[in-house]
Amino acid sequence: NSEKNRYSSRIDKLSNIILSSTADIICLQEVRFDLVQRLPKEGPNQIHHLMKRLPGFQYVFQPAMSYPENVLGRIEEGFLILLLFYHQR
Repeated sequence: NSEKNRYSSRIDKLSNIILSSTADIICLQEVRFDLVQRLPKEGPNQIHHLMKRLPGFQYVFQPAMSYPENVLGRIEEGFLILLLFYHQR
């Protein structure tokens, strides 16, 4: 549970940094997209966790690495480009 709290704290801090930025385009690398079905919940999908905290942003994700050996779902890591349009500020 403490690991989950540390993860949530890091995602919250990153989201706050992005929200306080004046940049309209922000690029992140090694962002995890994880849709492996694990009981009782899905894996650590960092894109989903960030986007829930970043209202008004849209994103483009480009995988740089995937784990094709996993037959239960999809796991990739790659570049996340966050876009905020002027009318949303």
